Parts: sequence; structure tokens; C-alpha cells
Amino acid sequence: MCLQGRPELTPVAIKAGKLLARRLFGNSADLMDYQNVATTVFTPLEYSCVGMSEEEAVQKYGENEIEVSEAGHSEHIKNE
Repeated sequence: MCLQGRPELTPVAIKAGKLLARRLFGNSADLMDYQNVATTVFTPLEYSCVGMSEEEAVQKYGENEIEVSEAGHSEHIKNE
């Protein structure tokens, strides 16, 4: 879930709150950058992502200017 379009993650909220306090009381103009916030969904098959979606990257940079990498779950399991 997202709160007003932003990730509901405690470290993100803490940083956003600190930046807000600095803008209100410390003569700062720094805003929270939500672009590269890592997200993980904890289910039997975990899903993680960072940054833009493939569609957003194609729209911003063009299809020939991006590289997409995918890895399956079994590729991340260590052999012991």
C-alpha cells in the first residue's frame, strides 16, 4: 500500500519527516527523493524492485537505451 502515492516504509517516513523539519525550521529546501526506494513484497515468492519500472525507463530514455535484467528465485539459492 502507498500513502498518497508514496511507499509506507518506516525508514522512508523517518527521512521524509527529517527533511520536512529541516525545511520548516532549518532553512533547507531539500525534498524527499522517492525515485530509488527499494520495495520488497514478502510472500512465498518474494518480489523486490528499485527505481523505475521498465515502462517508465523506456518512456524516459527510449527502448534502445535501457538494459533489463531478470532473475528467477532458484538463481539466488546458495548450493551448500
